[in-house]
Amino acid sequence: MRWTTTIWTMILLHTSVAAVSQITLQEKNAPLQTVLAHIEKQTKYVFLYEPDQLRLPPFNISIKNATLEQTLEKCFRGQPVEFSILGNNVLLKGRAVPPAATPRRMLVKWKGLRRSRPSHGRGYRI
Repeated sequence: MRWTTTIWTMILLHTSVAAVSQITLQEKNAPLQTVLAHIEKQTKYVFLYEPDQLRLPPFNISIKNATLEQTLEKCFRGQPVEFSILGNNVLLKGRAVPPAATPRRMLVKWKGLRRSRPSHGRGYRI
């Protein structure tokens, strides 16, 4: 009975330490694949993604003693990437970026003047 309790205690302590692993990175102009490889080495997480979906320019990252979630948030801040952590897997997915809405220009007549102004498409001025 004592051995069972001791073994279970050791297993629980080991899993709790692995779940709170700290990440330290110092990269300059590094591609995404390099950064993810360094994170995989420091943690027991595996990244799952399609390289064609995630074409990001090289970026700089400097982080010390951060959790996985903090590290990923810093990596993908301002980037069209979503991540979700499922067990020991991290799923990365490209986020659709909506196109910027530009007002259409059309000819609107006001009091005898003919000018091209931005409008909603129905002749109303923006």
